[in-house]
Amino acid sequence: MAINSFSHFKDPAKSVIEAKRVLKEGGLFILVENEMAERDFGSRDGFDSHNSLKKKQIKELFLKNGFMLKTQRKVRPYYFLMFEKVN
Repeated sequence: MAINSFSHFKDPAKSVIEAKRVLKEGGLFILVENEMAERDFGSRDGFDSHNSLKKKQIKELFLKNGFMLKTQRKVRPYYFLMFEKVN
């Protein structure tokens, strides 16, 4: 589960691969993010705390790494994605 944190992961692809490794087949990964996280906040004093991935990019990242999108909801300003490990 990642609540308002996935946008802060320095290497989101590595995080998805690790989620796949530790989840059993049929296991769920729940992600909740604020739409504002999709904005490019830029760097402040050389520190950039957001990866600025769009919801579409996040979904593609999970889908290409052995997950299927089970549910998605939008409750502004948040969106909720639930992925199931399929292989």
